[in-house]
Amino acid sequence: MLILRAQNMCSEGAFVSEATLRRFTVDKERRKTERFPTAAYFQEAQDWRRVYFEAFDADSGQMMGIVEDISASGLRLVSTQPIKHGVACELRIRLPEPIGERQNLTVTARALWSSRNIRSGLHQTGFHIISLANDQMELLTELLRRIADRARSAVNVVEN
Repeated sequence: MLILRAQNMCSEGAFVSEATLRRFTVDKERRKTERFPTAAYFQEAQDWRRVYFEAFDADSGQMMGIVEDISASGLRLVSTQPIKHGVACELRIRLPEPIGERQNLTVTARALWSSRNIRSGLHQTGFHIISLANDQMELLTELLRRIADRARSAVNVVEN
């Protein structure tokens, strides 16, 4: 079991509750796939501007939020509105650039957890991918490969 250390004091000086600290406990065995931060994805390795992976409800077209990180088994979404724990939805994620001829990744995912950032007021929700068509799995695999490659390229640029 890996415990991520959080500061014991909030900015207002109040101590974080034991329940909140427990949420920072991550069982290494639960996450079976590597997570990739979408911030590592740049249009060009030398281009440091941020690109966004916008997520929409596939049925209504309503924007749900921005994907902050993604893996083969799930994603973390930042949104202005809370998303209820246990809710399953089909998400259409707009890619910052086409992969082949495809501009969107579509996944069915269930909300596992949600929390609100006190400072920003934004909500973070962790989703587990529960259904993915074969062509979308290939697209996700290629997307993860590209994010990893670009993250490595960015590290190389910084080191040189």
